[in-house]
Amino acid sequence: MRLLYSARNEEEVIYADELGAETTVTLTRSAPPGWGGHSGRIDADLVASLAFDSGPAFICGSNAFVEAASELLLGTGYEPERIRTERFGPTG
Repeated sequence: MRLLYSARNEEEVIYADELGAETTVTLTRSAPPGWGGHSGRIDADLVASLAFDSGPAFICGSNAFVEAASELLLGTGYEPERIRTERFGPTG
């Protein structure tokens, strides 16, 4: 399993102390001094570096995030039927 976790800042990373080596965290708005992880939104290069051809991919987030992340996975060659999504946020 691999986990790509996107958060605005370090304070918003839930269960940060429990995340292991299989987790890549990207901070989209602000990174603390000395941050060695990825900064910025997920992009095609980041997804391609982590995606692998084994089992399904699960995407959870706002509708816009799920759509964007799904497109990035499709760009790596994932087949649509292997992508599972869960959307949350305002419905109307």
